[in-house]
Amino acid sequence: IEAYDLFLRGLDHFGRRSGEDSVLAKEFFEAGIAIAPNFARAYASLALAHTRAVFDGRGISRDKSLAIAESLARKAHQLDEKLPQVHFVSAEVAMYRGDYAAALDHVSRAIELKPSYADGYALSGWILHWAGRPAEGLHAIDKAIELNPRVPGVYFLVKGALHYELEQIAEATRLLEKAIEKNPNYNLVRVFLAAAYVANGNLDDASWQVEEILSLKPEFTLTYLQDVAPIRDPNYKDRFLRDLQRAGFSH
Repeated sequence: IEAYDLFLRGLDHFGRRSGEDSVLAKEFFEAGIAIAPNFARAYASLALAHTRAVFDGRGISRDKSLAIAESLARKAHQLDEKLPQVHFVSAEVAMYRGDYAAALDHVSRAIELKPSYADGYALSGWILHWAGRPAEGLHAIDKAIELNPRVPGVYFLVKGALHYELEQIAEATRLLEKAIEKNPNYNLVRVFLAAAYVANGNLDDASWQVEEILSLKPEFTLTYLQDVAPIRDPNYKDRFLRDLQRAGFSH
């Protein structure tokens, strides 16, 4: 029970999306594992916390974050290969490595194990966003929203990013603003929102988003984003980076 309580506290911090909360989430997951070394779900969640560090980790490289996540996911798989969350985090690792086919295979397995797995469909939408297949991604995220009508902020991020990729900027902006309302400290939402504001001609609000991002992560640059964002379509990548440069990010 104590290990599970620590795990739940970790999930609570993980869901808040700030850098500080991500650190605390790792600590609670690790504490739960220390008490219950065969706690597969805690290993999977700790792996997820390390994949999040790809974008908002502090002082740790993308490759190191993914290597740690992959090792933890393997351990979780050994303990319980039928746990959907194990395949979910394996999908995230493959996604950030740019292996979209493997990522989609892993998330499909997660959904096969749990057909009502809304987060699995949301991750499918996210993978399809990076893979340059936004129309398909919208179908996936809409299925996630159908399954989980209490829409978390990350779903609005995924759907907003997909609309931004499709150059449906007004809708992208609306959704990303809703994501910020739910998770004000979620830097990645602000990155996409800054780009959407530029595309909408709203440079003042874009600049303010950049200031907020840099106040939380001063080392954020376009070079950093290029290194960590697994964008397949070079035209989309160029547009995204151009919009962020106009918002005020340096190289």
